[in-house]
Amino acid sequence: MIHRRSHFTVFIAALFLAAALPSWARADTASSRATLDPAQMEAFAALVGESTNTVAKRISTDPSLMPLFAKAADARLQRKHTGKVLTITGFTIFGLGTVIGWEMIVASLGSYNCPNGGCPGGGNHGLPGLLVALVSESIGLAMAIPGIVKLARQSEAETEASERYHPVAAPYGGSTSSTRMHPTGFLLPLLSGKF
Repeated sequence: MIHRRSHFTVFIAALFLAAALPSWARADTASSRATLDPAQMEAFAALVGESTNTVAKRISTDPSLMPLFAKAADARLQRKHTGKVLTITGFTIFGLGTVIGWEMIVASLGSYNCPNGGCPGGGNHGLPGLLVALVSESIGLAMAIPGIVKLARQSEAETEASERYHPVAAPYGGSTSSTRMHPTGFLLPLLSGKF
């Protein structure tokens, strides 16, 4: 029994190592490249809201930002991929489990239409179907919701690169206050109205 466990443990460790090697290699090569590859360029351009030509010009004027931009592009590509996989898998499990569970419930209700009173007495025949539906819906939502959040929320690397790409200009001579005095009162930029 111990011999089997050690083979299984080695197999699992090899799977994790095989899954981790491409990301390690990608991280090493991303920081050593002189330019972004086309997929990274498109991902970074989408991140900062610019065209790929504009991003390429910015990189050529300040090549020291290249590793940061490559890291952010890789983080965005990985985040989007993982988010899509989680969301699609979660909603697939949710939908299939719900359909199978309700089919089991409907099939169990057919046993109540027995001719000549020959139906078995008592019992909750729809419970297994209800359990299948509820468990699959719980698992599906537990995968889909984090997937949606991952698709919507930027990573730290993306946020840092975006801030370095678009430095924030201080309004009105360096004042960073969110509210500023207006001759007729306070001007709140969030509401775009005067009070």
